[in-house]
Amino acid sequence: MKIVIDGAVDLPLPSPDVVSVPGQILKDRQPWFGELSQFWSTLRSDPLGWSTAPPATDELAAAYRGGEPVLAVHVSAELSATVEHGRDAAEAARLAVAVCDSRSLSVGAGLVVTGLDSGEADPEKLSRRAAHLVARTHTYVLVDQVDYLLRSGRLGLLEGEHIKSRRHYLLAVKGHAIPLGHSRTRERAFASLLGHLLATAPGGIEAWALSHGSAADVETLTARAVHDIGFGPEFVVLLDPTVGIHVGPDAVIVAARAQAEGDR
Repeated sequence: MKIVIDGAVDLPLPSPDVVSVPGQILKDRQPWFGELSQFWSTLRSDPLGWSTAPPATDELAAAYRGGEPVLAVHVSAELSATVEHGRDAAEAARLAVAVCDSRSLSVGAGLVVTGLDSGEADPEKLSRRAAHLVARTHTYVLVDQVDYLLRSGRLGLLEGEHIKSRRHYLLAVKGHAIPLGHSRTRERAFASLLGHLLATAPGGIEAWALSHGSAADVETLTARAVHDIGFGPEFVVLLDPTVGIHVGPDAVIVAARAQAEGDR
């Protein structure tokens, strides 16, 4: 069974069982290519003119091919056209592909993937497992600089006071992005994020992960999360540019898989 993801799904080191189709990163309407660390340093020094485009239908179709069943786990359909492109690709090429809308992004979608058993040979079982994981995964975003949301056309997420403050803004992602307000300091914002995360998993957390926009305080924030959650993350990664362009430097995304009811 092959698993296909897109660039808005953040995972640790690549797995031979997972194929990633990155989509386009654009700077001043031209394709941008570079290393991940180079992207973050460039975005800080030159923040204007960035945009993204989802993977094209033919790119997804090429990744889906190979003579074996495919489970495609993609960024939320309410945030990107990737799921739509994936379904179109599977239908046009008449491929045995189950397209899973993660209803999340970054490490939230990544935790759906890491919760799967790629050795499962039954596509229906794997697809059902993915749907259960999606329902149990909760994702929260700390946007440190609101300007990046504004430039990416997310003005509707922000109320007047948040636009004025421009800092430390919280979002929940469950299909779409849900505004949760802002805090006066980054420390308070991150504490609020963890509070929301724990409240959405009252029966306990099975696994969690963190991604960040080249944040200098990532070790401090991770340690705070370990203290509050009670154990370490499954993985910590730099945000992919696909999401990073929209949330900006120093953004932090924390996602958790809640314990399954039978495991509580």
